[in-house]
Amino acid sequence: MTGTASRRSIHRMCSNFDNLRPDSPPPESRVREYAGLLLSGTAGPLASLRVWPRQTAWILRHDETRADWRFECWRWSLVPFWSDTANPKMSTFNARSETVDRKPAYRDAWRRGQRCLIALTAWYESGRKLGRKGWVQIRPRAPAITFAGLWDKWTPRDGGAAHGSFTMLTTTAAPDLVKVHERMPVIIAEPWRDRWLDPATPSEHAQRLLHPVQDDFTVQPVS
Repeated sequence: MTGTASRRSIHRMCSNFDNLRPDSPPPESRVREYAGLLLSGTAGPLASLRVWPRQTAWILRHDETRADWRFECWRWSLVPFWSDTANPKMSTFNARSETVDRKPAYRDAWRRGQRCLIALTAWYESGRKLGRKGWVQIRPRAPAITFAGLWDKWTPRDGGAAHGSFTMLTTTAAPDLVKVHERMPVIIAEPWRDRWLDPATPSEHAQRLLHPVQDDFTVQPVS
């Protein structure tokens, strides 16, 4: 399920990012506390790894059996539970927030409240709109931020262990990022993370969080 995405022609929005990675997952009873320290930069030096679609990345989600958060290292490119294969041909690493409740690949996860947070320190877009070759890096003012995501689990038809995967939600770009791309990932700010992850939060309330966030972003070309 891990796979490796081709990098030669991935120029869709946010097709790679620097995933914030815990040194080692904390005890289950301390995930929420540790995540807060990690994201604020007070847990020590931040470690990140550039991730591409169909590779694995660390996410935060709500535990189905315990009313708390947990870290998971799952595949970036959602595989719907009903898929016949672990590698569907459709592109599912990004999902438009405006239609996530209607698209077949995502609507069940959305209705079930299977929301997650993707922790990162920066993300990348094609430099084409700026007249540059290669990539531009977009870095927030904070040490790390969280993007909104949806997760699902896929189980092989012939049995076997379930595989977790996720998609990243997108919205229209904030004014200072329109020069880079007309869309951007949905950022879930610290006060709303718990509400976003809680499966008990009604979908219509979660939908209100799916809007562009203005920040003092740094945009710079990279190789």
